[in-house]
Parts: sequence; C-alpha cells; structure tokens
Amino acid sequence: MTISPHETLLEKTSRTEPLTRILFFSADPIRANEWGAGLYEIANRISLTATQYDAIETHYDEIGKIIDDSTDPRLREAHIFVQGSIRARTAVLPRTGADGDHAEVDADVVVWLPRAGTDAMAVFKLVEDRLRAGTRTKTPPSLKNRCVRLHYKDESPPFHMDVTPARNAVGNIGSKGEGVLLVPDRSIKDWKDSAPLDYGDWFASVCDSVVTFDSAGVRYLEEHERKYGSATQEPLPDHNAYIDFNPLRAAVKLLKAHRDGMFLHPSVSSLRPISIIITTLAARAYEKVASESRSAPRNPGQVLIEIVERMPSFITGSTGSRVVANPVIRTPGFENFAEKWQSADGAALEHAFLAWHRDALCAVRLGMWRFGTQARLDEAVRHAFGMRATRNGPGFPAALPYVYQSTMPTARGPKEQFIEDHYPVDETHRYRVEIDCEERKGDTLVGSLRNRTRFNTWLPYNRKLRFKVVNCSVPPPYQLFWKVRNVGPVADRTAQQRGELIADKGSGFRDETTSFSGRHYVEAYVVKNGVCVARAKVDVPISSQ
Repeated sequence: MTISPHETLLEKTSRTEPLTRILFFSADPIRANEWGAGLYEIANRISLTATQYDAIETHYDEIGKIIDDSTDPRLREAHIFVQGSIRARTAVLPRTGADGDHAEVDADVVVWLPRAGTDAMAVFKLVEDRLRAGTRTKTPPSLKNRCVRLHYKDESPPFHMDVTPARNAVGNIGSKGEGVLLVPDRSIKDWKDSAPLDYGDWFASVCDSVVTFDSAGVRYLEEHERKYGSATQEPLPDHNAYIDFNPLRAAVKLLKAHRDGMFLHPSVSSLRPISIIITTLAARAYEKVASESRSAPRNPGQVLIEIVERMPSFITGSTGSRVVANPVIRTPGFENFAEKWQSADGAALEHAFLAWHRDALCAVRLGMWRFGTQARLDEAVRHAFGMRATRNGPGFPAALPYVYQSTMPTARGPKEQFIEDHYPVDETHRYRVEIDCEERKGDTLVGSLRNRTRFNTWLPYNRKLRFKVVNCSVPPPYQLFWKVRNVGPVADRTAQQRGELIADKGSGFRDETTSFSGRHYVEAYVVKNGVCVARAKVDVPISSQ
C-alpha cells in the first residue's frame, strides 16, 4: 500500500467504557460448520432441563385445578393452555447475576373463559382473586398489565407463571381459545385483541419450514438426531422438544440469552427488547432464509447468522410509529407488538432494540472471527450467551470451534504504535465494531475484500481500497483510529512498514492503494471516554503480480 500522510495519536482523555476485542472475519466453510455446531449446542444447553420442566408442568396442572374449584359461573367451561416461550419451545435459563423477575423462567398461561362476560376489569379481578385464594406460594401474586403473575421462587431455577384471562372476540366462534381473543388491559381498563393460540400455531408452522442444508449441514443434522432423538407433543410440549434440531428455535434461544446478558444491569433492564418482538422478527427472517435455501443451500451456522441479519427488515412504519405486527391478526385491526415504541419512552426503546440487534449480530458471528487464543473466544462466548465454549466447560462438550491463529508477525515495526500504549483497553466484550473494504479498479467497483477472502484470492496491484466501518455498536460520540501495517520483504526493504495510529477525521473510512506485495493488514479502534472499547482487523493480502 502506498505511504499516505498520517496523523499520529496526540491526546488522551479519561477512562470509563469497556471494550470488545474482535478481529478479522472469515467465511471459511469448515469453520462455519464448526461454529454452527457450537451455536446449536449452546442453544440446547441454555434450555430447561427435564427436572426444571417437570416443576413447571406440575404447577401448570395446579392452575387448572384452582380454576375448576371455583363456583363462579363466569369460570365454568374454562380451557387453559400455555403460550409464549413454553408453547414455542424457546424458553431459556436465566442469566447468572439477573435479579427480580428476570432471574426467573417465564411461563405464560391463558385461561379462556367462554362465559366471562363483557366487563374486562371484572374478569381480571375474578381471576386474580381466585388465584390468590387457591395458590400456595410464599410470594404473593403480583399484577401486570394483562396478567396475574404467580411466583415460584423456591424452585431451581425460580420461575413465574403469567396467567392471562381471555374471551372470544366478536365473531369468533372458536371453542378452545383459537382465533382472535380479547384480553383485559389494565392501562386502558378495557379489552385488547390477541391471538395467542393462533400465534403459537403460526410460529410452529414457520419452524416446520424446511431449510435446505449443504452436505456438511446434512451430516451435522444426522449426527444431532442420533444424539438427541425425535420430539413429541403433550399437553405441555414434551421436554425432548427443547433439545430438537430446529434453526429458528435455536436462534430465538440464543437471541434471548444474549438479550438477558446485555440488559442484565437494573439501570437498563427496563429497555430490554421483549421476547415477542424478537420471536416474531426471527420467524419472519427464517421464512425468507428457508425459502432462499432451496436454490442456495446453507450450512447450519450460516442459517443462524442470516436469521439475525435480516430481522430489522421486517419492522415497518416510520420513526415514532414503528410496527411489529402480530402475523395472525388481520383486518379490521391488528396487534402491534412494538406499541410501546410509540409511547413517551418509545425512542429509547427503539434505540435499545437496534443497539441490541447490532451486538447480537456480532455475537452470532463470534466464532467466525479470528481470536488470538482459545481463551479469548471462550470469554467472548461466555459474555454473549452465558456459556463458555471450551470442550470441558459447563454444558459445552461438543464441537469445539476452531480458533484461528494470527498470521501476522509479532515483531514491532520501526514506527509502529499500539493502542494499548496510548489508551487503556477494556476487554469485557460489551461493544463491537466491524470493518470491510471496497475494492476499485480505477473508478469501477470490483467488490469487497471480504468476498476475496471467502475464495482465498489475493489483491492485484494498482487497486484503490476504501476501508470503512460497516457495523459499530458503540454509542456516539467516540473517536475512531486506523492502523495500516505493511508486512513482508518489500515493506522491510523499502522501510514502508508503517503502523502508526491515524486519527479518523469523521468520515468513518480510510482510502489506500495496493502498491506492493505482502500480507498487510488494517485495524480500526473505537475510543470512547479515553478507553479503547472496540477494535477490528482485516487482512490485506497483495500478490506479487
């Protein structure tokens, strides 16, 4: 690369924020399959155990008995069923360090009442009183906007059941809770449309969409099925269903585990994206991926990454009026799962979702990045999903992801600078940055450097390169620095090793030219409040002809 004028690092500021150390992204198919196997294993290991599931099922049965014992005519002929993560088979264990309700497994129950009457608040109070009288828990029931929450804090892990009363909407002649229902909403003291049973059936049907896997993906599927067997369906979905091989369910579990970790601290817990939005957007994305895989087969890891990548494209509406619609409620109205984004705090909720999504996308790509050591990969996975990635680590005995070792020399260049010498580096993996490079021949765009790496081809001479930030989870304002390092005999012979830290002037990109052969590389560093909080690296292999 040519020697460009550089602005060396001149100043420091004070320390506060933490860092992620993520290096070069690789599209190596072997690595993709290994990482995919690791992700599915993590998804299985963060699911409920058989014992934990049995405890939920026991208390679920108790709710039916409590309702049946009532003499109130409005509770006659009630039909009780599960909804949410239990029905969808996407429940995950709480993250270590969570507190309050977030430290509990969430189980959602609907009490369908064909004789409920029309007074929403009266029905809500009726169910509340009945549960308070019949439930024997140390912690009294608490009230949410649309449900009565029963706490079972003595279980391991503790869990709660959100019990929601419901009746048929006008025109719905269903007899077991199917179709559009009305549920009490305490905020408006009236009924709101919902369709929990139909939504669960819709999600299950999307899960049943067939993904066409490549040959390596098929081999993994066969091995997985030999290990875990087939799933069954009971009044509550059988526990075996939680360890089945399904890309959509695995993706939702991973996303929820990551969300729970990112919003663990009480100061941000109120901003955590709700599960129904995550589940709906992931399902929409999976539909698209499954359809496209018929003509372009995927590997298991690729499917999970693509699901996460595509999620935001299924959010409709404009700023201040975003919509994530319930897919099973049609005209004359619809249920907007993102309705709180339109409240006074809506902007903060939407921003938190988008920031979380950027971080989650980096998380499902972790095993496709180069880490210097296995320990770094282990720590990154543990931070992202609450699960270590070591072969002997808790709950992860299978498919140790291969760790790329850096091909770059460790020797310091004559003028080379290191970010660690100028700023403290926090490696808690809270923030991430991703860079890519556009390749041009003259004024014609040839493609991206990432595509070349995918096919293991080197750059020719006299190509214009633009390195740019394509994804950054660090909230602005922040400082961006670049480092261009030329490596190889030509660089050494001509004293053009470079390696100085270059301050970005606000453009978010860096222009270079391919001038001589060698295994060069470019790094980007994000500095916030005097701390390097994220970094990325891309190899730039330039051929000798």
